[in-house]
Amino acid sequence: MTLYRRVPLMKPSVIPLIFVCGHHTDPSSRVSGAKAMVKSLIFQLLRQSSYAMDTAMPLFNSSYSSGLSDCEDVEWLCDLFLFLVSRLPIGTTILCLIDGIGFTSESHSESTWSA
Repeated sequence: MTLYRRVPLMKPSVIPLIFVCGHHTDPSSRVSGAKAMVKSLIFQLLRQSSYAMDTAMPLFNSSYSSGLSDCEDVEWLCDLFLFLVSRLPIGTTILCLIDGIGFTSESHSESTWSA
């Protein structure tokens, strides 16, 4: 059984976050690069954790998701991700799988992955 298939069988205190870099390599796409990766991890965390969602709600207007989608500041996005993770209940495990991180190397569109 693959990890991806086992993820739904994990304990509720485990939050899996998955990003496949090889599927997000087109620099002209809005879903490529470091910004897309961090946004994806944030959205997955919010979707899977009601606690993270409750923590995040005061930070955004009622249309928080569209505001987050438009954010271009990678440092702010990383800070938000760390903030949300730090507010999770004690004992929560984040399982973060970033596949194909080699696509971030110099040979693959460096400007897309730099902050």
